[in-house]
Amino acid sequence: MQLFIPGLTGYRFSAARLHAAKYGVGSKVDIIPKVVQRFDDNQIAHFVDFIISPHVCTDLPFGEKVLKLSSGIELFIPNTTRNMGATRIIDQYLLYCKEMCSDFEPLGKSSLFTILDTCKASTRKSLQGINYFAAEAGEAFDGLRKMIEDKVTLCSDSERLIENLKRARFYLKSDYKVH
Repeated sequence: MQLFIPGLTGYRFSAARLHAAKYGVGSKVDIIPKVVQRFDDNQIAHFVDFIISPHVCTDLPFGEKVLKLSSGIELFIPNTTRNMGATRIIDQYLLYCKEMCSDFEPLGKSSLFTILDTCKASTRKSLQGINYFAAEAGEAFDGLRKMIEDKVTLCSDSERLIENLKRARFYLKSDYKVH
């Protein structure tokens, strides 16, 4: 035993055995569970406020999601689209925190990616800065023009129709946004 426990004498060994027989093997130590909190609620709220800002997300004019809470309450949330990818959102958020809130400690990148993955929204691809329904309408106008040009023999007014399509497309891109 003395090889495993240095400084153990015969007397200490006998006293320990006597104590174990008389009182038990030792007093029970209360184990206090440690809760490791790697983030603060304010950090999460700060990031969520950033990702729902108009700089990052755009509300779609149609569609909504229904969120059912455990209490039975239904929340109607409008569909949104993100103007950037997840990595770019996080990089801009970290720069924003560094410039605007120098005393604020943001969450780590992996936590931010997890939050973005949990808060689902569609991501706009390669249309940054372009109004998405105007872009969709532009594709529709191109398709209609091609259809009219292909059916030239059936319609004698194809030039007039194509000119009207061009005017409608121009109206959608310019004056429609003003109303």
